[in-house]
Amino acid sequence: MNSTLFDIQTLFDSNLVEDHFQSAALTELSVPTHQWLDHGISKGYFSQKDFYKKLAKLYKNKYWDSINLNINPSKNVAMRVPTHLMNELKTVPVEAGNGTLYFASANPFISNEDAQELLEYTGFKEFKFVQTNPFAVNDAIKNIHYLEFGTVAEGSLRVRQNELSASPPVVLKLTRALVAIAVVLMAGFFFLPRGYTLAAFFVVNVFYLYLNYIRFLTFYKALKHKKEVNIMVSEEELAELNDSSLPRYTVIVPLRFERPIVPHLVESLKKLDYPKNKLEIFFVIGVDDTETAQALEEQGINARSDSINTLDTYMHLIKVPKMNVDTKPLVCNYALRFATGAYTVIYDAEDAPEPTQLKKAVIGYQKSSLDTVCLQAKLGFYNSHKNLLTRFFTLEYGMWFDYFLPGLQSIKSPVPLGGTSNHFVTKVLTQTGEWDPYNVTEDADLGMRIYRHRYRTKILDSYTMEEASSKLGVWLKQRSRWEKGFLATLLVHLRHPVKLRRELGAKQFWLGVTIFFGNFYMPFINPMLWLITILWLLSLFSIGTISWYIWVPALLNLIVGNIVHMAMHFMAAFRTKRRDLSLLALLIPFYWALISLATYIASYEIFRDPYKWNKTSHGSE
Repeated sequence: MNSTLFDIQTLFDSNLVEDHFQSAALTELSVPTHQWLDHGISKGYFSQKDFYKKLAKLYKNKYWDSINLNINPSKNVAMRVPTHLMNELKTVPVEAGNGTLYFASANPFISNEDAQELLEYTGFKEFKFVQTNPFAVNDAIKNIHYLEFGTVAEGSLRVRQNELSASPPVVLKLTRALVAIAVVLMAGFFFLPRGYTLAAFFVVNVFYLYLNYIRFLTFYKALKHKKEVNIMVSEEELAELNDSSLPRYTVIVPLRFERPIVPHLVESLKKLDYPKNKLEIFFVIGVDDTETAQALEEQGINARSDSINTLDTYMHLIKVPKMNVDTKPLVCNYALRFATGAYTVIYDAEDAPEPTQLKKAVIGYQKSSLDTVCLQAKLGFYNSHKNLLTRFFTLEYGMWFDYFLPGLQSIKSPVPLGGTSNHFVTKVLTQTGEWDPYNVTEDADLGMRIYRHRYRTKILDSYTMEEASSKLGVWLKQRSRWEKGFLATLLVHLRHPVKLRRELGAKQFWLGVTIFFGNFYMPFINPMLWLITILWLLSLFSIGTISWYIWVPALLNLIVGNIVHMAMHFMAAFRTKRRDLSLLALLIPFYWALISLATYIASYEIFRDPYKWNKTSHGSE
């Protein structure tokens, strides 16, 4: 055991800890001293009332209720020390006006070796201890780099990999260029010979037919090779895990005016089956979001008290300063500055992840190749039976996460990530540029960038249950944001198509473009094909006047395409034991009509306001 600056036996003999902690601590000497406090609190070894004040009195130390960083020297000294080190040691160096260096610490188990490592960064030769509490330490660490971290979170990708950033005015310029091209093509229908129109319609139908083939191929691959395309973790493998060997894990939960859903969220995250001394959960909110902050405090998160709270050891509130954009990827990037975990996962406000999901992810990485840097867990809905819209949404998600994404992985295509339950290797997440604050579908964009850096995403066979949007207006806003982001992502990555092809390879380049563009193209074209078919059925068009190479692909898309898609959704629901939704697959074309409406809204928004973030409301439906 490392020698400690505090006399451990004195603490054991005091009434601040339970009697059995001494034997427990002595049998766990491998636990680093900076983790002992978390360990003791999570195990219930410490008394609760006024612990830190009594600790200061026990060791005859000064006690600071808060850490004053208003003096410039103190801020400068603290800025020299790596954030993760102060966070781990629960200690902040503070230079007083008289030139004395204080270590304001909430850690009674800090070792001499750890203190000396901290001291080396300060430029001082000696220090004095001051006892404080975890709230003061956390607040000081956040305040030290408050604006700096905001600037880095917003501009990291734009500065380091500008060609991959959707920052203004990139998307707007590319969209206007796309619209100009579309106008020229449409003009050809009126001013060029009839053969042009027929050829254009033929190309539209053939590409649509190809997209249907890709969808069917991915479904077939996932259906036939379920165990090969999913990371499966057995109960036996979970039982064999040793908690002492588990890595530290960071959970980031971005919130924006989510007061109604906070109680459900906190209860869901409490159920995570992972050692609390190796877990950190960051609730990340805007500095102006006082309602969500109050709701979290009511649940015991960041509640101002000198008493020890088990939640304080691993649940933390982070407030993000006002920046030029106000988006989910921005606050995720900001929280990442404080992450100390080997792995990082994102959860949304309404999420209820499977309790063993973090452990499954750790095993999943152990079973995967070294180039695997992201595990995407599957998503489902806990309110799927609320109305017809939630049932359709559930049916779509079942197809997407159980078959489409695993199928993409099997054909070695870039995988558009879901917005939640992505488990990343933290170091590689930082290397690949983190999230793009200017992309409204930042998850899909990051999936493409991961692939461009020659890393891989795999699908983890573990579920996170979400709340499906049950109101049409809320659903349309959410879906239009997704569709807008898919198109924006494609435009950004195609800025340098030759470079993209070189990085992905010829086959993967085509697959990537097809998948990302197809998510926008198919719902955009659908109404047009339906309209032409209806007109033809009404005999406004006649087969005799339309060449076979026009109406045959059109009918194949209409009849075969719809039947195949309905069959795939039926099978997906049936095999995932959602047989109550199976028959609903026969009506899935009506749901596609809503997706088309959202796509047209996205088409307008990407031209008028490509950076508008349509937030999804939760917990109030």
